[in-house]
Amino acid sequence: MHHKDSSICVIPAPGWDPALPGKMLREVAGISLLARAVDTALASGVFGRVVVATDDRQVARAARGLGASLAVLPGALGRSGAGASVVVLGAVRTAGRYGWPADTVFAIAPEYPLLTPEVVRRAALRLSLGDVDSVTTVCHDRSWSANGPPDATVPEAPDLREIGAVLGTSTTRLVETGHLLSGRRGYVVLPASRSIGIRCLEDLGRASRVLERVAAVERDAPDLARAVGR
Repeated sequence: MHHKDSSICVIPAPGWDPALPGKMLREVAGISLLARAVDTALASGVFGRVVVATDDRQVARAARGLGASLAVLPGALGRSGAGASVVVLGAVRTAGRYGWPADTVFAIAPEYPLLTPEVVRRAALRLSLGDVDSVTTVCHDRSWSANGPPDATVPEAPDLREIGAVLGTSTTRLVETGHLLSGRRGYVVLPASRSIGIRCLEDLGRASRVLERVAAVERDAPDLARAVGR
């Protein structure tokens, strides 16, 4: 069973990105990547605390205004391009110092601005079933072709690819292994329409256009929009 009060969500948001400077505060349809990630985490309703992990003052200031807690990273860590697991582990240690309950920990990547709260809820439920050690989002082969290669193929379903829009595991396992994704893996499918990853300016435009189409569908056919958005 998932326990909200003892589950935290960490949003890795280092200020350094050589391909897209200022990436976390870049906007898709008028809302920054950081704000979209925080809003998605809060709207999912499955976390006792949402923590933005950053080394950047502007990002930290924005995070406070969004209602998130803050874990300040060493500047060298942010500039090194450290992976999500390293950043989230640093945030978990911050949580320990502050006494924030954190039996399970999830990471939401701001690079996936079309992620929905429903997908996050499904990831939390999948981990809570107890038959897997970690959980991640996956997408169909055809949906990531413009985003570059994902992390790995799913052994049980070769047409699916792992993408780290959402990652989750127990805090104990993260500390022991140093990885968010390890052991027996559970998967939650991210719809093709929601799997755009932001790596360059062109991706921001692509994501904005998708949201414009979703808004039009929501206006004209709200029931269909809810089904597609999942």
